[in-house]
Amino acid sequence: MGQKINPHGLRVGVNLNWKSRWFLRKGGADSVIEDIKIRRIIDEKLFRSQISKVEIEKASSQIVVTIHTARPGIVIGQKGVTIDALREDLAAELSKDVRVNVSEIKNPHLDAQIVSEMVAVQIERKMPFRSVCKRMIRNVIAAGAKGVKIKVAGRLGGAEIARKEWFKDGSVPLQTISRFIDYGFSKAFTRYGIIGVKVWIHKDAAEPAAAPAESEEKVPHGLDGEDEKEKGEDKV
Repeated sequence: MGQKINPHGLRVGVNLNWKSRWFLRKGGADSVIEDIKIRRIIDEKLFRSQISKVEIEKASSQIVVTIHTARPGIVIGQKGVTIDALREDLAAELSKDVRVNVSEIKNPHLDAQIVSEMVAVQIERKMPFRSVCKRMIRNVIAAGAKGVKIKVAGRLGGAEIARKEWFKDGSVPLQTISRFIDYGFSKAFTRYGIIGVKVWIHKDAAEPAAAPAESEEKVPHGLDGEDEKEKGEDKV
């Protein structure tokens, strides 16, 4: 079963918490639709901003949205312009009071969603997917992970027939529920079509809650190794 479903959903209540936290006796369907709208707007406004996850908490008429990202400077914007515009868009869409918080992820190479986005961005830049995945695995292991697995699927290298390839290092026990497995999925939009990138990272335990980021972030985290190409690898 651990091979077939999302590792997050399998471990909720064991070592992971819900990403949306609220309780209603009536109107639960409408609240779920609100969550979908919030996540859709954030994805559109902050595309490729290295967002790990979006947590939603609802109490009475107020909604608290916490964005976990490795690039808080981009999410907040200069003098808070970007996050203020996002807050206004959410409030206008939901007709409710919305508060937006930003938490910084200190080590992005231990976050599966951010790692998958890094791989997708480099594939979009026409870098060889094999060298990208191998270099990213080395970075994840060097950051302290016990194991990592990356799967890329689609028309790799512009091939006419889609295929999938796996890259793995270390131990990734998906069926051991007590183990903390972080999972992320991103899409690389290329001229040949969409390439899916899935990442599983085996960590010791859940990371502690990140501290809220300040409104002025001078040096946001960048993509590691985006502009570097490894020599000696097969070209795509």
